Amino acid sequence: MKNPNGYGTVVKLSGNRRKPYAVRKTIGFNKKGHPIYQPIGYTETREEGMEMLALYNHEPWNIQHNGQLKTFLDILTDLHLKLILLTKCIHL
Repeated sequence: MKNPNGYGTVVKLSGNRRKPYAVRKTIGFNKKGHPIYQPIGYTETREEGMEMLALYNHEPWNIQHNGQLKTFLDILTDLHLKLILLTKCIHL
């Protein structure tokens, strides 16, 4: 079944991996029209990936990472890296 627009996706990665499914969401497009993905996590099964995607879409601003609260510095670092990625993709 197809996901709604802007919901995200679960894709199977190539190779022999312990967690072969990547959960990701499109956050924008570069000048060439290629999508820019935000990785959400990796899972062992597609069903687990869909559950992770549903939890993410339910509360995308959750600031817990691995059961611990992120510090303000962690959040600023993440935002800074996303800004660098977006500016590099725009200037391609």
